[in-house]
Amino acid sequence: MTYMRSGSTITSRLLKTNDTFFFFEPFQGLLRDHRTNQHVCYPHGYCRKPDGFWESSNGTVLLIKNLLSCNFMDVPVGAIEPLRTFSASSYQQEFKSCFPVNKTDWNHRLNTLSEYPEQYNKTCIERLQQLCLQSSHRLIKTIRMPGSFAEMFLSYIPNLKIVHLVRDPRGILNSRAQAHLIKYEDKEISIVSNHLCSRIWLDMQAIKRLQQDYPTRVYHVTYECLALYPEDTARMLYKDLSLDFTPELHDWLQMAFRSNAEQEFSLYKYGQSSSISQNWRSNIPVNANAKINQMCIKVFLELGLKKFSTMADLRDLRNPVFHNSRRTCLNRA
Repeated sequence: MTYMRSGSTITSRLLKTNDTFFFFEPFQGLLRDHRTNQHVCYPHGYCRKPDGFWESSNGTVLLIKNLLSCNFMDVPVGAIEPLRTFSASSYQQEFKSCFPVNKTDWNHRLNTLSEYPEQYNKTCIERLQQLCLQSSHRLIKTIRMPGSFAEMFLSYIPNLKIVHLVRDPRGILNSRAQAHLIKYEDKEISIVSNHLCSRIWLDMQAIKRLQQDYPTRVYHVTYECLALYPEDTARMLYKDLSLDFTPELHDWLQMAFRSNAEQEFSLYKYGQSSSISQNWRSNIPVNANAKINQMCIKVFLELGLKKFSTMADLRDLRNPVFHNSRRTCLNRA
């Protein structure tokens, strides 16, 4: 569970091993269906009206259980459709054939999948279900699940593990601004930073409580720690999730986080990760930084991040973003 523009793409790549089946944003399609009042449809052809914003708590648990057990026939099509857009997936091309290419036809569905000009490919879903069943691990990446749902999932889904990925809110907001998703205007940045940091704070408190009850099933990772100490952080995460850290993964980490030649994948730039993760410090306007400081101070304190009250401190990248990076990132006591 994480947030938009939080380093989730590179982290997903890190965790997606050869024996992992990856689910990309299963809530995306369901929330779209709710907002647009479209029908929720299933592979066998049955469609119904959306059942509330989160499809009810029981419905959400059932959705996740069905995904993790590879029971795709009982999963709404909108929950598995987003996999076709994740280019890191080794089965992306095969998955694309499962859905109509014409998005206008897809978005105007009414009562049954058979109404499409392009027939929905049920056989393709059955094939993907088999690939899922053959995998040793199933991974769900979502930016749309509140931390308050985590306890419900842990209670009803045995062996489920949850990783909460957090990034410095200033890095998240700067990335959104660079992508023209938000503006650095005083009023807007105050509203969006308050909304983001309120959610991060609530999620962190929920995760801290759950770590006491589920110490071997709930984990917290900070993107800046992954950028500063990629191999140490990756090894800890792989150990937590009972995954095998391979020589191939070591080589990939060197390319993704330590290569001098910056490379771009999707929305994430590979290369000198520690400097890339702090690019926001050179871009963020001073007045916007001050507004975010006001709204996010509790999150900064929780994550061990510096506030950077002066322009000199903000722009000087030799000044670390953490008060004590090794203690924050590598001390698991």
